[in-house]
Amino acid sequence: MNKIVLLATALAMSAAAGQASAQNGFYVTAFAGGDSPDKEVLDGVNAAGQARLNVITLDEGSITGGALGVATPEYGFGRFRAELELSSRKSDLEGVDLNGVARTIRPDRSVAVTTGQIQLIYDTPVYFDRVRFHAGAGYGLANVNHDIGYLVANPAAIGSSPGNILIGITNSETTSAHQFIAGAELVLTSKWSLTADVRTLEVGDMQTQRFVENTIINGTPTTIGTLDSVQDADYASTSWTVGLKYSF
Repeated sequence: MNKIVLLATALAMSAAAGQASAQNGFYVTAFAGGDSPDKEVLDGVNAAGQARLNVITLDEGSITGGALGVATPEYGFGRFRAELELSSRKSDLEGVDLNGVARTIRPDRSVAVTTGQIQLIYDTPVYFDRVRFHAGAGYGLANVNHDIGYLVANPAAIGSSPGNILIGITNSETTSAHQFIAGAELVLTSKWSLTADVRTLEVGDMQTQRFVENTIINGTPTTIGTLDSVQDADYASTSWTVGLKYSF
């Protein structure tokens, strides 16, 4: 009887190990979750040399993405994976400060970030027959699309919002980006796994453009979309995702 139990246990462990090792080679994964952006600081001056310092607060947003990768064979210490990941983040505008003063935001505004990165990830060996952990980093490109709008009170301003200067920061720029990733994987079968990850993204140097969008200010006609200032900008966020991975 004891021999039968030992044999059954050995076969079960072998099958579980076989499921994990069968997931070496190429794979695809898809994931989704929540994204928490840091406050953005936009710093510049206008043509007259006046400071234009904006602090942008964004709501908790969302992230979706996918990756195509390849895993090395299993070794005693685990394995490595390389992958190409594409992802998209979006968060609604929550608040804007201009030179330390809170401003009224305009509705339906947001910041969207699309990234494409090459990542190198280390996987631990499989524990408890089903679970492994991983950590890695990626480097690539990010396209940051700002659609920010707010009001600055000015009795002399007329147009679509009398008594307010309409400000828009509405430009898109592509720059470098890197992220760190850590998480866990639950092996379901020889083909399928569930994943859970934390990602921290940082975007490289970029600039935004701040526009005045009124038609008349102080009796002087202006062109809608007059450039007021160019600002240095940064962007960073932390996201939590769950996903599904399929190994070929």
